[in-house]
Amino acid sequence: MFLRRITIEYLFLCVLALFSSTVIAATKGIKVQLRGNGQNDKLYLAVYQGENISLLDSVQLKQGVGVIPSNNIKGPGLYKIYLDKDKHQDILLGRDYDLTINVTSDTGFRIDDVKGAEEPVLFFKYENRLQEARSSLDFYRKQYKKYQNNKDSIADIRLQMTALNKDVRSFISSQIDKSNTSFYADFIKATQPVGLPESLYGDARKDTVLWAKQYHFMRNHFFDHINFSNNGLIRSPVLQRNLDKYLKDILVPLPDSIGPALLMVIEKSKANPDIYKFVANHLLTSSINLKIMGMDKVFVQIASQNQLRSGQTLLDSVNYKKVKDKVLAVMPALVGVKAHNLNLQNTENNDVSLYNQQGDYHVLVFWDPTCGHCKKLVPELYSKAFTKYFGEGVDFMAVNTQQDVDKWTEFLNDKNITQWNNVYDKYGNSFMHHYYNITTTPKIFLLDHEMKIVAKDIDVDTLMDILEEKLN
Repeated sequence: MFLRRITIEYLFLCVLALFSSTVIAATKGIKVQLRGNGQNDKLYLAVYQGENISLLDSVQLKQGVGVIPSNNIKGPGLYKIYLDKDKHQDILLGRDYDLTINVTSDTGFRIDDVKGAEEPVLFFKYENRLQEARSSLDFYRKQYKKYQNNKDSIADIRLQMTALNKDVRSFISSQIDKSNTSFYADFIKATQPVGLPESLYGDARKDTVLWAKQYHFMRNHFFDHINFSNNGLIRSPVLQRNLDKYLKDILVPLPDSIGPALLMVIEKSKANPDIYKFVANHLLTSSINLKIMGMDKVFVQIASQNQLRSGQTLLDSVNYKKVKDKVLAVMPALVGVKAHNLNLQNTENNDVSLYNQQGDYHVLVFWDPTCGHCKKLVPELYSKAFTKYFGEGVDFMAVNTQQDVDKWTEFLNDKNITQWNNVYDKYGNSFMHHYYNITTTPKIFLLDHEMKIVAKDIDVDTLMDILEEKLN
């Protein structure tokens, strides 16, 4: 249900060939009784790790019967049993793993019945109930389309759909209230969206004040339905999906807003050490992968307060070093910090200092005259941005990151790029690569009159949009 086909195919290609299994006799565990094709094949058990999946065990079926011993199960979570990459289905396990699953594999792979442990049985019934509701909803939709010109029929269909929706909501609520089956109840609750309280609206339904109230409520309460003390949630996709939705769909895409919100979520996750490790590491990775300018600042905040804090064991030694090196690399050039001064030389070997520039805004572009992308961007920056904004209080400094003067000046003269500050590090003592984290070129920075970094790693059009907004 939850796993994409590509993940299963990857699992079989990369893991299955290396996985060695034996026939295991066990009196307790997951007993599978298979009807249909594959009665003498191997049966596999895997567990979710967020959106990923890990292979745990296999057993050789004999005349359609096999038992996966309970000592190979990692704990409460969402698991998957399958015969191959096309025949598989999810099962939920709580703290009791002694159960029997009847499966049919003639067409696809369908669980017909689950007996034994309470939570897997409840999950099986829950899935069937929702599938029945989905089938009914599909039927009503077809009827709605068929009778769309008949007002009486449409009204009746709407009533039936409303009743179905109310019935499903009532059923889900009843399952969440099953406190004696903690992981099942917490899992179901975690799959449900957080609703806005009616008291939030007041008299207004659509205005900016209401939007702000809604945003702040969701920012602070989006994880109210997540039991961070139940580490079984890391063995399912549901926690990771909530984290991703919060980061990508709920929060305003500004690092200064995202950073404190993610740190708040990480603090909540400390209710359980396994959950904390999963949440902190996932949000750290997401912060650097999310394509929002300035997110490296969030990366530094999360790492400094969690992964790199003394006494923490969230990372192994290899990844700890990688994260520490990344933090040290990006810290000097974060958005909002004062850019490091550069004392460089122009084409006439005269000294030029960044801090001596007098504009209200300063555009820095680091480039290499042998870089193909640079050869396109620098002339574009010159013709579009420099010619438009130079007289508007914006100065430009184009920094050659190499020391091959001949290729540099030849390109400048050939493209007639001579009116702005063309500079390079003649003596190799500026440490520009360190202070501006130059690992690739071209790289554009925008600084304000205090030499603080306003924007970075942007293209020419984005630079012009920002300048247009700032200057107006």
